Amino acid sequence: MSRLSAEQLSSVAVSLIEPSGTTIVLLDQIGTQNIETLTYNSNIYCLSQQGDIVWQIQADGGIYDRDSFVSMVRTPDGAIEARRFFGSTYSINPTTGIAELTGWSK
Repeated sequence: MSRLSAEQLSSVAVSLIEPSGTTIVLLDQIGTQNIETLTYNSNIYCLSQQGDIVWQIQADGGIYDRDSFVSMVRTPDGAIEARRFFGSTYSINPTTGIAELTGWSK
């Protein structure tokens, strides 16, 4: 299985621990130029307790070409919500990593 690199681990901005023991992390990639667009825009990962990547977020593209996720929170009802730089908001399935567009705000 693959793991995040040391550089990626150093850029973890938010981490949420799931009841299953996995950890969902958001990497701060704003301003990073040497990352391909798909990876840049899919900067949320689920890690096993051993540090292996379980999934990388699956979300439709952002409004612009490079539109990474910039925040991630657990809502009062226990759901995981993430927001892209240009305002799109998603609900993330913590088991599969599939993100559903739920709104937009700026």
